[in-house]
Amino acid sequence: MTLQDVQAQIRCSAPPSDPRLAAGQRQVAQTYGAALPLAYQELIRALGAGTFGGFLHLLPVTEVHTHRHRLAPFLDAEVEQWLEEEGSGDVLIFAVTDNGDLCGWPLDALRTGSEAPVVRLIDFEMQPLAPSIVALMAQLVSGQDVFGIGPLPATFTPLCWEADVSCPVALPLRTVTE
Repeated sequence: MTLQDVQAQIRCSAPPSDPRLAAGQRQVAQTYGAALPLAYQELIRALGAGTFGGFLHLLPVTEVHTHRHRLAPFLDAEVEQWLEEEGSGDVLIFAVTDNGDLCGWPLDALRTGSEAPVVRLIDFEMQPLAPSIVALMAQLVSGQDVFGIGPLPATFTPLCWEADVSCPVALPLRTVTE
């Protein structure tokens, strides 16, 4: 399944593209020496930030940081040791779930320039989630139980940029057929 296939299933009355995409791309390149996956950039251009199924929150591009950066207020020797042991400190986070899991890409994989695998961080433990952002989105829109809580409702609620809050209208997603 391609990104276009996934986007065709998600496409509805989505908001205009994320106005902060270029700033987020520069921030990731300058701060982490990596580029955001092209498929992710296309997804953000098409949908912007928002919530899948009321559970998975796709962050605004300017809020994409590493796990270590997100934990900065709590960093001490013990937390740093956990990050090193699990290898989760250098994961670039692009989404969070209602139960506190994080979704991201290992920086090493992003720095190669190829489509990076998506990993899930549960506390400090890193688990493979999908081979790419396209594969993850395809799993979500086809009703797979990606997070162990059952299939997510097939809706995407965009973030309203003016207020940085979720828009009140949930957009229906169609299921992916191969």
